[in-house]
Amino acid sequence: MISIGLIGCGAWGWRYVNAAAESGIANVTWSTLPSLSVPDARALLANTGIVSSAIWRSLLSKPVDAFIFATPPDTHEEICTELLAAGRPVMVEKPLALSVRAAEAIADAARKSGATLLVNHQHLFAPAYEELRSRTSTWSQVSVVSRGGGLGPHRSYSALWDYGPHDVAMFLGLCAGRTVDNITSAKTRRGVYRISLDARGRALDLSVWNEMAPKERSFTVINSITDDRLMYDDLANERLTFNGWPIHVSADRPLTRAVRAFADAVRTGQTDWRFGGFGAEVVRILEAAETLLLNDN
Repeated sequence: MISIGLIGCGAWGWRYVNAAAESGIANVTWSTLPSLSVPDARALLANTGIVSSAIWRSLLSKPVDAFIFATPPDTHEEICTELLAAGRPVMVEKPLALSVRAAEAIADAARKSGATLLVNHQHLFAPAYEELRSRTSTWSQVSVVSRGGGLGPHRSYSALWDYGPHDVAMFLGLCAGRTVDNITSAKTRRGVYRISLDARGRALDLSVWNEMAPKERSFTVINSITDDRLMYDDLANERLTFNGWPIHVSADRPLTRAVRAFADAVRTGQTDWRFGGFGAEVVRILEAAETLLLNDN
């Protein structure tokens, strides 16, 4: 069983406690103090046997195998680089950072130490997305229409950095080593951010927002030759459809699968394309899109 130290025990961080327990191979044993945003959190932690500390660095001396943290992205560089430099495996919430410089510093720390680094772009671990990725791997030319947003949450950074990392990560997952050659356009209007990417036969049209209801999360891959369509919809009863017809997939929760994949990588040392510098590549694309937006306005 992999022992996890949790840094950032707020409303989202608490989900990691449950996901680790569901994974079957990990448990959160230590954490930072719970946030006031989680009602009765201290009592809940006590019931799980998790021991909490007011200072995150104190967890470095505790008997934990790896760290998960769900803190704001502007804290990631300091915490990640220190943990990774000490050779401690890290799973961190998306986005990895809010700048390419910070993201590359984190990725470099992981490379130098050889420690496991996973950014939680959780849709990459959704059974429906994994099935979609498998079925479209032989499609030579595809276009992707991705939409994500809702009425909030409102953070200190825009929807481009909040919802966008998921969509960009899912698109990169389809690219199979292709480099994103060009951000063909980027614009914002009435709180909706829209960017277009091209990657040698793969094209993405992405719209994200946090100013409108209802909530939406859809990722549609279109075969540009046959017009066949696979759609991953995280909010629908049928998470995956092919030309409108449902495809049965596992009901496993993506977050649980992500934690399981992280714990398994810590245990075996085996990782895949979702680990390491992948999160920094997502940040590179988002920063380039943001720069284009600023130059156009």
